[in-house]
Amino acid sequence: MALAELLGWSFVDADARICDLHAQVFDEPGCRGSHSARSIHATHGARYFRSLEREALGSVVADISGKTAVLSLGGGALLQQRNRALLRREQKAGRMVLVHIRCAKQEAYRRIMRQGIPAMLDARKPRQSFVALWHERMPAYERLADVTVWNRSTARRCALRLRRDLDAKGITLLMEGSKRGV
Repeated sequence: MALAELLGWSFVDADARICDLHAQVFDEPGCRGSHSARSIHATHGARYFRSLEREALGSVVADISGKTAVLSLGGGALLQQRNRALLRREQKAGRMVLVHIRCAKQEAYRRIMRQGIPAMLDARKPRQSFVALWHERMPAYERLADVTVWNRSTARRCALRLRRDLDAKGITLLMEGSKRGV
């Protein structure tokens, strides 16, 4: 969100769209207060969650195409080939720049565990299952990212570092009137 604020762009959270889609499926007025992406995954399983995630990503990409926006993906979004293909098409068409904001493995684990053990981890061996997921997901993020920036301090500093790195690579999405999303 700090990057979106720094750029003056809108911020779109794929997990929030997943919650909205889930609410529509169950005809609930809204799920952000009562259902999180974590609780949907825990209650309805990975298969259901990944189907919502695929639909949410397609919907979000269509909504932000041609607009300046920052899209936050959930950690497992790139595990699905269809999602990777959709994002690659947007990249190749020049409508999207993919940024991997990375932190140390231990820091990622600490952040994830702040809210308790998520359904995607084995509750009996949360650290081991986290490490396995980390090693499964990192290659996809590294392959797809146009830019990787390490988040070692505040969100604002990370956003400023990202802006510098994008400028250094000649990626002009930060200019006024740009039609690319991050």
